[in-house]
Amino acid sequence: MAHTGGLDRYPNPGALAAHAGLIPVPRQSGRIKDRQRRPHRYHRGLRRVFSQSTLSALNACPASRAYYDKNRAEGKTHRQAAAALSRRRVDALWACIRDNSP
Repeated sequence: MAHTGGLDRYPNPGALAAHAGLIPVPRQSGRIKDRQRRPHRYHRGLRRVFSQSTLSALNACPASRAYYDKNRAEGKTHRQAAAALSRRRVDALWACIRDNSP
């Protein structure tokens, strides 16, 4: 929460994930389509928080490990599967704060 300045700055969890650099941006030019990359401008501290949270969850949370393993079984790389888990954790954090639930 200290890195974000409060969740009232973001209208939805997607905006928070975009600020953290967890949402890929398109890199399309001319004939090249459907390419995505990490954005150049994002909050590095916030991205680090979510990345460390994801790596900790892989060892401590069986549900997170199952989600990660499912993504790996679908053929995603480690980075892609970890990014998907980070985004899922952003959505869960948003819902917990919104609903005042643990």
